[in-house]
Amino acid sequence: SFEHLPILFTIDATITLSSSCWWLGSVWAKLNAMESESLCTFGKFWFSRKTGRLQVDRKMSEFYQSPIVELNSLYGDDTDKEGDYAFLASIFGKTVTSHVSTSLDGAGGLSGDMIKVCLSFEDGNSQRLVAKRTKKQGMASSKQLGLAREGFFYASPLQQERVRGLMRVFSSQADMTTGGKCILLEDLSETECVQAGYFFGPGSPHNYGKDLAALTSGLDSTLDDVLDKVATLAAELHGQNWGDENLLDLTWMRGSALYRGDEGKAAWDGGQAYMRAIWEKQRSGVEVSSWDASVVELIDASVAKGRNWDLLQASLADAKEKKKYTLVHSDFHPANMMVRKVPKVALEDGMDYAEGEKSSEDEGDAAEDALDDALVARMQRRCETADVDGNASTSDEELLLLDFEMVGVGSGAIDLGQFMISHANPDDRARLEGPFLEKYLQRLTAVLAARGITVPPYASLEELKADYALLGAEKWLFLLVVMLPMESCKPLMPYFHKQVLAFVQTHKEIVTPDSVGPLRL
Repeated sequence: SFEHLPILFTIDATITLSSSCWWLGSVWAKLNAMESESLCTFGKFWFSRKTGRLQVDRKMSEFYQSPIVELNSLYGDDTDKEGDYAFLASIFGKTVTSHVSTSLDGAGGLSGDMIKVCLSFEDGNSQRLVAKRTKKQGMASSKQLGLAREGFFYASPLQQERVRGLMRVFSSQADMTTGGKCILLEDLSETECVQAGYFFGPGSPHNYGKDLAALTSGLDSTLDDVLDKVATLAAELHGQNWGDENLLDLTWMRGSALYRGDEGKAAWDGGQAYMRAIWEKQRSGVEVSSWDASVVELIDASVAKGRNWDLLQASLADAKEKKKYTLVHSDFHPANMMVRKVPKVALEDGMDYAEGEKSSEDEGDAAEDALDDALVARMQRRCETADVDGNASTSDEELLLLDFEMVGVGSGAIDLGQFMISHANPDDRARLEGPFLEKYLQRLTAVLAARGITVPPYASLEELKADYALLGAEKWLFLLVVMLPMESCKPLMPYFHKQVLAFVQTHKEIVTPDSVGPLRL
């Protein structure tokens, strides 16, 4: 029975649809009705209307299995321990004999469940990792919000080939039709890591009550250094995917349907109606009554424009024509970033690579060699993109991006604006945002040039600043509204209102009720 048979597709595996295959034939009518000739995703498969085939992408094939192996034994349910261990053995290439799990309470958000795991192998070695999956009680919300997209992202060529600054991924499974995912990630506690938000000082409520000096003492980076790393990594993330039409065909990618025209209209209208209902209910409440009138006026204007589908489509059509869209993280704030001290062997091998040597040391342990190779590969990419060179001294600290549940398509400036408003106190932001944007534009232009794209992404730094100010404000106007009814967010609302107010006051010539667009859902 296909219904219960786990099928691990091999590289370039394809399945020709036919009426005799009832399991796939049941979705044939829906797939055959698709008018697009481009590659589209359906569930865990890729469907090509042009060839009439369901196809698993070569880079995704090694990660995907149907149904998802939820690894319940790692979470305390030994019902299928043997099957779980067999699955883990297929990933690590050795027999698992036992495991020890430790809960990471609260680390997975509202719908996720995260644990630290230490696997013991038959050969006497071990492997530490972090498991992240969707909670049973979080399936409905995960499906509604499309949070399983993180599993698709980690298993896709976007992660494998383009994006520097990611954790190592051992395995990634996801199913958008259920909201389920199960991802096995590198355990960052194995190396010296510090959350990037800790470098922003005690002014942010995220840092209240924390000994920030002690938490950051193991690293040499300062706030200025962190912003330099963020600008560089954001430019590379955006630049490697800038104007890539393939992004628009990935149905799991947040916001991609909006670029495909009326296909995304129903979801857009529903989301905007939901936001209007929240704002109408909360606008006269105690919290909003203390807000500055200028912020309320901006939200009023943005909420009203959410009714205008044609306005949105006109702006997206312009972005498509100018190829001014890219992959965006969409939850780009310092708490979703880690600053990590790069192991000395990776630095040495990376510098050797710049001088022509292209292999890392063999330590004799497969797991250690794999992690070392992953770290060396990151340094190699830095050398290849002229981020470092064989004669230059290079930082031994790198930035990692976490949590891709909201990954999507949009303007890279949205990520930059969200980042700056989130943690930076207004004085620091005023001092740092100019150099931050200048660094980003410089690196973005270089990355695009390396791809053969000679048309500047922005005509000037001022044009980037305008996008950064307007789109960052729109993103945070949305976040202010969506957080209003959340009990857990109520203590944070005065802080975030103050942050948004300071930002729009700084950029008051750009961010106005007339210029602001619909809420950035």
